[in-house]
Amino acid sequence: MKNVLAPGSATAFLGLDVDGVGYPLEQVSLSVDGLGTIEATKISSQAPLPLGLGCRVVVTVEGEKLAPGPHDVVIRFRTKEVGEVRLPIRDSID
Repeated sequence: MKNVLAPGSATAFLGLDVDGVGYPLEQVSLSVDGLGTIEATKISSQAPLPLGLGCRVVVTVEGEKLAPGPHDVVIRFRTKEVGEVRLPIRDSID
């Protein structure tokens, strides 16, 4: 996904659902342009994840791979700027 809204800082990663299935945060990591990869459980108010305008974020679930076709993804996180955010995404794997 790409941040096209506004710069911000994630202070907690709250959840990831793909096609209605929730994944344990311990299996989730995020790769952010220029920052490398961070485990979802490591994001906190003491160690926020900066999300600059235009930055690309790749979310990975350890041991899981999506099948080709369309998928509904919901990412939930808390930001310093606006509080809790629920981000629904529909995308397709070729």
